[in-house]
Amino acid sequence: MGKVISAFTNDALGNMDAVATAEAIAKKEVTVQEVTEAAIARAEKANSDLNAIAIKTYDDARKYDTLVESGALYGMPAFIKDNENIKGYPTQLGTGSFKAKIAKTNSRFVNQFLSTGTNNLGKSTLPEFGLICSTENERWGITRNPWNTDYTTGGSSSGSAALVAKRCKCPLPPLMMEPVPSVFLQLVADWLD
Repeated sequence: MGKVISAFTNDALGNMDAVATAEAIAKKEVTVQEVTEAAIARAEKANSDLNAIAIKTYDDARKYDTLVESGALYGMPAFIKDNENIKGYPTQLGTGSFKAKIAKTNSRFVNQFLSTGTNNLGKSTLPEFGLICSTENERWGITRNPWNTDYTTGGSSSGSAALVAKRCKCPLPPLMMEPVPSVFLQLVADWLD
């Protein structure tokens, strides 16, 4: 059996979920900077085994003055699936079959997501074009299941699911940007658990 991956540590995120983290930031119990650095540290710790992050945008995430302070999720760290355009970054769609162009604008989904005040840390992996049931390709490798790294997480939201699998204490509170209902993503994460 492969390894079970845990990135849990005693940091600013603690064991809070997305709502509790946003509330802690609003009450000034933790700062956006502390939460961001904790999330980056957890992502880095887990990603070497999970391979769930397609693109890291940590430097941009540290530009705190660009966040929407009035948003309900102000400062909440998150990843966005690599099938959505983020200005300044390529959208690779999980494939190496073409050279991805740098997006000139955010997609509508990304604009909506960021309008809530979330702090994007990067893009999560997905299967080629989001069409097959496991995320593994020659260019980026396999996205691993955090409960057993001998397996892939499967599904078109594999990177997202690996990063939010709740009982595995993975990198982030359970919040990901997906152009599908959040209930679906939580079902994928629950299935992994």
